[in-house]
Amino acid sequence: MILTDAINLVLAEYPGMKAIGAAESADAWIIGLDFASSTDDHPVPGTPSVAVEKNIRRSA
Repeated sequence: MILTDAINLVLAEYPGMKAIGAAESADAWIIGLDFASSTDDHPVPGTPSVAVEKNIRRSA
């Protein structure tokens, strides 16, 4: 799975959030989230990071 697919998958599961960063391991993408309404000046502490396995196959 490529990064943009992983981000889209996470954002579909977490409505009202936005991706603020990503990290990569050998097996997964780790997507950092924040509330969509937050700004760079006022981020919300304690928002989740979600891991998405790279080898997930999505059917068409």
